[in-house]
Amino acid sequence: MVFGFWLAGDKTKHWYLKPGANNGKNSITKAAFNYDNPFIAGVLQFFTCLVLYGYFVPISLYVSLEIVKVIQALLINSDVELYYLEMDKPASARTSNLNEELGQVSTILSDKTGTLTRNEMEFFKCSIAGISYGMGITEVEKVAALRTGKALKRRQEEQGGSFEKFEKGFALRDSRLDNLNWQNEPEKDKILRFLEILAVCNTVVVEGPDDPDAINYLAESPDEASFVVAAKRLGVFLYDRSEILINIKLFNKDGSFTPCSYDLLNTIEFSSARKRMSVIVRKGGRLLLFCKGADDVIFELLDENNSKDLKNITRQHMNEYGEAGLRTLAIAYRELEENMYSEWQNSWTTAKQVIGESSAGKLDELANEIECNLTLVGATAIEDKLQVGVPQAIYRLAQGGIKIWVLTGDKMETAINIGYACSLLRPHMTKHIIRLEDNISILSESANGNKNFQQLCTEFVQSQIQDGMDALDKEQDDTTPSHAIIIDGKSLDFVLQEDPLKQQFISFALRCDSIICCRVSPIQKAKVTELVKNQGKQICLAIGDGANDVGMIQKANIGVGISGMEGQQAAMSADFSIAQFRFLEKLLLVHGAWCYKRITFMIKYFFYKNFVFGFSIFLFNAYTRFSGQSIYADWFLSLYNVIFTSAPVVVVAVLDQDLGARSRLRFPQLYKKGQTHGGNLLIRRIMFWMLNGVLQAAICFFSVIYGYGYGKVPDRSGGRMVGLFTIGTTMYTAVLFVVNFQIAMVIQYWTWIHHVLIWGELVVWFLFLLVFGALPTKFSGELQRLFISITATSSSFYRVTLLTTVLALLPSFTLHCFCRAFCPSDSQIVQEQEKLSRLSGSGSRSTTSAIKQDLELMPYHNDNSTRPSPTEGSIHARDSFEAQSQPLWRENSSDMRQKGRRIRSDGTETGSNGIIELDGSSSVHRTGSDLQRTDVK
Repeated sequence: MVFGFWLAGDKTKHWYLKPGANNGKNSITKAAFNYDNPFIAGVLQFFTCLVLYGYFVPISLYVSLEIVKVIQALLINSDVELYYLEMDKPASARTSNLNEELGQVSTILSDKTGTLTRNEMEFFKCSIAGISYGMGITEVEKVAALRTGKALKRRQEEQGGSFEKFEKGFALRDSRLDNLNWQNEPEKDKILRFLEILAVCNTVVVEGPDDPDAINYLAESPDEASFVVAAKRLGVFLYDRSEILINIKLFNKDGSFTPCSYDLLNTIEFSSARKRMSVIVRKGGRLLLFCKGADDVIFELLDENNSKDLKNITRQHMNEYGEAGLRTLAIAYRELEENMYSEWQNSWTTAKQVIGESSAGKLDELANEIECNLTLVGATAIEDKLQVGVPQAIYRLAQGGIKIWVLTGDKMETAINIGYACSLLRPHMTKHIIRLEDNISILSESANGNKNFQQLCTEFVQSQIQDGMDALDKEQDDTTPSHAIIIDGKSLDFVLQEDPLKQQFISFALRCDSIICCRVSPIQKAKVTELVKNQGKQICLAIGDGANDVGMIQKANIGVGISGMEGQQAAMSADFSIAQFRFLEKLLLVHGAWCYKRITFMIKYFFYKNFVFGFSIFLFNAYTRFSGQSIYADWFLSLYNVIFTSAPVVVVAVLDQDLGARSRLRFPQLYKKGQTHGGNLLIRRIMFWMLNGVLQAAICFFSVIYGYGYGKVPDRSGGRMVGLFTIGTTMYTAVLFVVNFQIAMVIQYWTWIHHVLIWGELVVWFLFLLVFGALPTKFSGELQRLFISITATSSSFYRVTLLTTVLALLPSFTLHCFCRAFCPSDSQIVQEQEKLSRLSGSGSRSTTSAIKQDLELMPYHNDNSTRPSPTEGSIHARDSFEAQSQPLWRENSSDMRQKGRRIRSDGTETGSNGIIELDGSSSVHRTGSDLQRTDVK
């Protein structure tokens, strides 16, 4: 429009623009410069400007981002420190679209069995006929003893038992059962029935010869395999199994054995809803139903004539096992009558023949019908040890500001003690327990005509949540300790059903550091994950290893699957797959943080370099009254984003490291930057880079225009004037120098690839001018021999290019140096420490040999406490997570705070959080960072 007004302003001065018979290649060109119709000319020039100003929009950013993300995913896949040698499993990024979100995770929702633990079950203890067997000490008991300061008795040595006799899946040590000594026990018949149920009530596949030492059991779950192995080691040997027949051998103390066969009539399989499994067999002339399942389910199905003392003792034993971190199941059986079973079998067969949803419901009803009036035999206790490095990984992830949820089917006592063993729960952490299970009977009795049972339960859960929130509100900000929520499955049911309760619970949970959900089903896992994602408004990551975790993984923003013992369902449905939970630490704290910083830098830089280029075009267009004339030749416009500025930003987005992996693992607090520096802050930083681009474009334009004297001063002694494309070539050269030196200024990790591509881009530019200018005029047009005979022979070209580059980079370089010297970021402070370490020969950016050392970085409250070995699956209780997460500063009585600074008792300054201190002498203390500053001399 400006061009139209200018064109109509003084027609006599613009006579040279009026198209005649011979100028203008077509009618559009003629109309664009026709001062007799300035409105049409202005409209046409408007569309011309739209084409020219299209360079403000970084269209190539999308393609470059896809390339960068794919390469980043390949680098994750090729990381040898994420490779699990034992199972030959590398990390696998199954998608490249979520790389940067790995650096923004605020919440992790994790399964327990197979994810935090090894999923290698060992039969550890059992309760039979009210007597507890098994004298071993679990890892959880050791951690609990260290945490509470209690001494553990060496029970195993007192009770005997040899390690050499045991095999994988069996770790029960008790002289009363070893070597078939149980056959001398008063309750030997009940012990035999217990072992009989372990050997028969399963779906294992038997492979190998009829030899206890050579036979192999293939089971759907490690639990079943451990049960069969335990029965074998205690004298009940399952050696053959088919769809209709089960054969076992009962060994005697004299070395002989008694064969025994069972006709397998029905198998009622386990499901997450039923939480139990049963088989119906015929032994001789007797019909028997063997059942195993969760205690809360089995105890409700027991016959009323069962001894209450036996139920109470067994429940007490199971609670003790749960507190020791063991997985428990109740064992029961029932003897069936022929007539009743015949009727039930007919109904069962008919229901199985029906196709559709009604069939499943009918089968469940029939299962409930026959799985009743059970006789309690005992209970099993299985130990599933933690994976290597799990406590250390959770410890660091929590220090990185990530809230961790564990969703498990275990009892609350088991989950709590496992939580302590894996550093999810820590000493001095305030625990809020929301438990409805123990109050069901009381609430049921309280239900009346005014309030039904469900309403009472909802109000009870709501009151417990409100009590926790009130406790949080009462605490002072500066003294607030860590908080944890432990909630059972029944309470979670009511939370997920009521919308107001959902909002109240998630508000409470987001203020806590750790959350454990006990006795949850796969459906509940998925619903909780969806609740956290939708209501929390944060990036959440779900990690699991089995098919029952698929729903949870798919609901989360990022799904991570463990390639473990339960198959590949979770890994195949996830966005990323790893072999061990501890690899999640590096995946997030290192790769995630790197990818996030690289992608955000790439976006900022793309907008910046396009604004430098586009605004220089805009300024020249304004200089020429918006006539639509470009300062650059067409080839320059086309190749700017494709050739001359594309490679450096891609290599930086792939390889740049603000900090080495070792430092990022050593200071996990740095991960918080990705959680908080998103959204509006990222937009502000993009705007800052765009303004920097505008400033540099203005400097480039005016420096070149003034440097050549407006094109009015002769450029050579012969009196020749500089032309349009001479100025354009000089300005284009200055722009390339500026944007390439700008990226070189901010690169934090140089490799030979960086040098080749950044400086190579400039070499390619000059080669292009030489080669393209040597082509015939038909191809090169105005650029034919422009550089070699005109531009390069002028001293003004070199003088103007050098001066323009220096002037354009000077403001950003000055600001960069000022910020680094007086208000550095946390990562810049750690960079200084890295440089000091490398200068002293003790540091490295690589983690090839550092991971094992970093696993031992956690300090302890007492100097004489023993550090855990990085190869152990548990952590000693004397960790100092609170000491690590609390500020290292102490404010004086006057609460001195100045611009983010805090004054320590020794007179030195720290940043606003005071999280990390660096060693070294300092003569000047800086302000404005989360870390204490030290100068490097």
